[in-house]
Amino acid sequence: MRKLKNGVVLHKTEQGKQSHYVLQDGSNYYELSHETYIILSMMKQGAEEKEIMDKLNEQNTAIGEAELNALIDYMDSQKLFEGQKKQETRGLTDMWGKRTVLSSEKIGWLPSCPFIFCKGVIITIVLFLTLWLSKVLNSGYFFKAVGYLRDFGPAQFLYVFVIIIGTSLIHETGHVMALKHCGYSAGEFGVGFYIVFPTFYVDVSQANLLTNRQRALVDIGGIYFQMTAIIILTALNHWVQSESIAFACYLSALMAIANLLPFTKSDGYFLLCDLLESTDPFHDAIKLLKEKKPIRLWTKNQTAIMIFSLFYSLCMGVLAIGCFLKLPVSFRYTRELIRVLQSNPLERPDMSLSSILAFAVNILPSFIILAFAKNCIKILRRKK
Repeated sequence: MRKLKNGVVLHKTEQGKQSHYVLQDGSNYYELSHETYIILSMMKQGAEEKEIMDKLNEQNTAIGEAELNALIDYMDSQKLFEGQKKQETRGLTDMWGKRTVLSSEKIGWLPSCPFIFCKGVIITIVLFLTLWLSKVLNSGYFFKAVGYLRDFGPAQFLYVFVIIIGTSLIHETGHVMALKHCGYSAGEFGVGFYIVFPTFYVDVSQANLLTNRQRALVDIGGIYFQMTAIIILTALNHWVQSESIAFACYLSALMAIANLLPFTKSDGYFLLCDLLESTDPFHDAIKLLKEKKPIRLWTKNQTAIMIFSLFYSLCMGVLAIGCFLKLPVSFRYTRELIRVLQSNPLERPDMSLSSILAFAVNILPSFIILAFAKNCIKILRRKK
């Protein structure tokens, strides 16, 4: 019998009256049944197959040799045995170009601050957030802000940039604090790229050892801290009356709201997964369809997973069609831009807001289609 790698760690935690079993392989976590935990614990010690089967028979489990061999094959496919090296693959919606900024030891000094997560404090802040968002989003502020941007100078844009970076750092701090509040510590803090956008990240993979309710708190902790910082900054700006600060707060709030949308691997996506007790709702929906289980026998979570998956597929389909229809315009725009730059390389490009938006709207579809095609080719190669 092959032995599990030294880097593979088995966890047993108590959640209420039940035990929770988890296998950790770096930043990857796998939930286990009690029987599987016993098998892997013995594999970790280098036990032979006969010893494992004798132990299972003693406990009157329903696992036989066929099930044990199937588990071994799965562990082999996940490269969890000694001497195996896992090949890193990156999907279309995964972060790339990661660089560590702070190690887990350097961010470990942050206090847990339990009062921040008291029900009274959370309810009060959520009420303030709701009132402020309803006022701002219904005031037509976006169109006013576009007018303010025309008069912004380098200093004003710098203020906006610094504030957005600051609220983003506070967002990641929120995840760390929520995890510490639940009794675990965060891993490294770093920066990377999501599709083409630079973004911060923090490793909170130990949240997989928590209950679903605690994981949901960690998921929402970032947005909770970020929006709280925005509210405080907006209140202070009541006396300063700076349009650049007001616009930065507004833009940061929109980014926080967008982070709640569960269509990419965002906080909203992980929150949805934890609330539905699913690691991959779309995969679970496909599995449910293959089982051909009658709709009347679906659980509430399965019904919610299916509704989300159908809505997700519809949105992604509309996005794909829109990008394909935009491709001819995107190619023409790119060709014209290259022609202008080649004819006069010293000419300063138009950096107005309308020009920047036009560039993004016309170029981004090409990047999305190319990234999607690249991802499809990778999947086809792996299947071969």
